[in-house]
Amino acid sequence: MEPHHYMLAANVVISLAALLHSIYSRRSAATAEWAAKMEASHAALQTRLTMVEGEIRHFPTSGQVNDIRLKLSDMGGELKVLSERTAPLVAAINRVQNFLTGTGE
Repeated sequence: MEPHHYMLAANVVISLAALLHSIYSRRSAATAEWAAKMEASHAALQTRLTMVEGEIRHFPTSGQVNDIRLKLSDMGGELKVLSERTAPLVAAINRVQNFLTGTGE
């Protein structure tokens, strides 16, 4: 083999190495850009998640909601009893008012 064949082969090898380096560098840059975007997106989502967790922390648990529902049901029963017990009082007050205004029976 003559020296110019060695030079040609070396030139091809160097060109291929430069091409591979260029492709790798471009992919590395694209990967780094993509990673930066993902990191920013992750940070934004983490902030949103922290805010949502802070709001949810104030919500009652299912047990607490069940307790509230039971207490409201008990209050409804107590209001019915109170309404029944005050019915005669309301009737008496209406009779007194009718007597005083002269519109009675």
